[in-house]
Amino acid sequence: HFRASLIGGRTGRWLLRGCSMAAMVLGMLTKESVVTVPVMIVLVDWLVMGSAFKTSVRRAIPLLICMGVAPALVLFTTWAQNDGRRTLGAAFNLANRDDAPRSHHDYFLTSLKVIMTYLRLLLVPINLNLDPKVEWSQSISDWRVLLSIAGITGIMAGAWMVFRRWSGDVRASMVLVFAVWYFVTLAISSGLVPLPDAMAEHRAYVPIMGAIAVLVCLLDMIRTRF
Repeated sequence: HFRASLIGGRTGRWLLRGCSMAAMVLGMLTKESVVTVPVMIVLVDWLVMGSAFKTSVRRAIPLLICMGVAPALVLFTTWAQNDGRRTLGAAFNLANRDDAPRSHHDYFLTSLKVIMTYLRLLLVPINLNLDPKVEWSQSISDWRVLLSIAGITGIMAGAWMVFRRWSGDVRASMVLVFAVWYFVTLAISSGLVPLPDAMAEHRAYVPIMGAIAVLVCLLDMIRTRF
């Protein structure tokens, strides 16, 4: 996608854009959270590469259109499994169909804790477990949920402050963009779509790329400053 913007010839540019669309569709068929790729591409093009916002969106239109492929396939699968009845609720709970499916409300609140747990495991990798046990939360007044909300808010506020304070430094832009990357790419499996298990460490592989990029940029900013 980014190389296409550097190609002078129209044929080469559209060939590369076609390849990026094919790669995205194949990615979504492999791991549904790839549906978030166009959002991140626009942010990277706009805030990191320095393109105008409208230009970034225009370049990404083919990929933004492709975002509909995964939801459409989920709806068709739901239709096939429910005797032709296509309901949004059934689509969201396509993988949450055991004897006692989790409510979307409880899953979302519990996911707030899980999102912060993934970060903790990245920084302090202890008590690792192939089948982690997560205590489900049913109320937003749960202190662990409130602490997680505060942590998420603090991270994004800190990333925004770094971006505003050192706006001319591309590393500051990367801090903001890749902080968003972590939360956006996790949003599908940790919050939006209820799954039978609240936590599975493999779901964090792609999101943690964003967290690592943030850490590297912050450390490099400290290195060059001091």
